Amino acid sequence: MKLFKELAAFIRRNGIKAIVAHGVEIYLGVLFRWLPGPEGIILRSLLFRCLFSKCGPSLVIYPNVYIIFSNKIKAGERLAINVNTYIDGRGGIIFGNYVIIGPNCVISSCGHGTSDKTSPMCFQPVQYGQIIIEDDVWIGANVTINPGVRIGRGSVVAAGSLVAKDLEPMGLYGGVPAKLLMMR
Repeated sequence: MKLFKELAAFIRRNGIKAIVAHGVEIYLGVLFRWLPGPEGIILRSLLFRCLFSKCGPSLVIYPNVYIIFSNKIKAGERLAINVNTYIDGRGGIIFGNYVIIGPNCVISSCGHGTSDKTSPMCFQPVQYGQIIIEDDVWIGANVTINPGVRIGRGSVVAAGSLVAKDLEPMGLYGGVPAKLLMMR
């Protein structure tokens, strides 16, 4: 009975169109995720250009990229996503123009809350926060981006960083959490 209540709440929250899109991205994503070579890049690009709520003319998605809730993702011109990256768009993600995402990144616009001390962690409410990555941003390998942050235009995020708060434009950031290392 609890499963049906959770399913009904999910449908109310997201709508049927979003659920169909989610099913398509899960099942076709599995088929296209592993395809090597230019054929795989073309098929993944076509699939996610249809699923993103908005997408520019050039989308490059390398093998083994896992994207869910793509219907809440907007992408500008020339977005490149490298291998083994995980993107969760539940809270909304906006990618500007000319964004490069390195391998093994995690970009998640939602996370579990921790405020209810009487409930187990798995029953904590989900917290959503839109992520905005402005134009001309390079995100290095193994970067994690938390919900609710904005990465300013022209910024570079060094490999292995954790972005937990907004980053100003034209900076080079690195560390856990990411801090300004120098201006470009």
